[in-house]
Amino acid sequence: MKHFWIINSYSSVALFYRNYSNFTLDQDLISGFLMALNSFSEVELKSHGISSIIMGGLSWVYYDPRDSGLMFVAADDVKSNTEVMRSRLEVIFKMFVQQYDITSKKMQSLVDQSKYVEFQETLDMLEKQWKQAETILEGGAALIFDLLGIFQQLFNQFNHIIQTTFFKEENEKVMDQIGEMLENLNTMPEFTDNPELSNISFDEHGWDIITLNPLKIELDVLKRTLTLITIHLNNVLKENLTDYGRMNAYINHLFPYIMAQYELLENLGVLHDLLRIFLQ
Repeated sequence: MKHFWIINSYSSVALFYRNYSNFTLDQDLISGFLMALNSFSEVELKSHGISSIIMGGLSWVYYDPRDSGLMFVAADDVKSNTEVMRSRLEVIFKMFVQQYDITSKKMQSLVDQSKYVEFQETLDMLEKQWKQAETILEGGAALIFDLLGIFQQLFNQFNHIIQTTFFKEENEKVMDQIGEMLENLNTMPEFTDNPELSNISFDEHGWDIITLNPLKIELDVLKRTLTLITIHLNNVLKENLTDYGRMNAYINHLFPYIMAQYELLENLGVLHDLLRIFLQ
């Protein structure tokens, strides 16, 4: 990342800004502009807001966590992988919310920006880890990062389906089933033989796989593991939804994403496996 913002979506005020480039920006002016662009997309263009845009020679990626009162935006080189960038924003969101106990209600009142300055240490740690992996790895590096980014997004789509489909008690039941599923997977030989896989986590905020260290895991092992988790997630939804309800949720959430990433999924060798899982 060259630039990164955490913005209060109610006031458009930048709660946190980090610059990793030699180019200086007015963090408050830009945050207001970024929110205005997103609002224009939602209201005037009747869309769901901006996911990513190319502007000023940079790729700008948005992440709008549902009902959080926050907007996360990162800017990087045009050649950067926007799916990986968005997945990293989701990881940063989870850490930020957990570190400061963020709620939508808190964001609706006057917020002291200075209290978030220490988040720089967390962000710098993540950025350093990601940069080291990108620098050291060759050949399979791009494939590993693409795989992590794609499945982070797919798992988040599953989580979105759960949050928008089930009422409170059913929601908690399904979330518990997924948590138990991941615990059981952690005892399997694939996980015990590859300790890095134990860093895959799931909680009320969703999945976190993008922080896996690519230096400590093989591409084939990662592909098998993520496919296996996908099978289990599909089975959980099959158990708790009618076939019609499940397919309707996939049509509205999963399939549009798969179609948008069709070529990348095919290049990664997971497209047909995913379609077979979801259509069974």
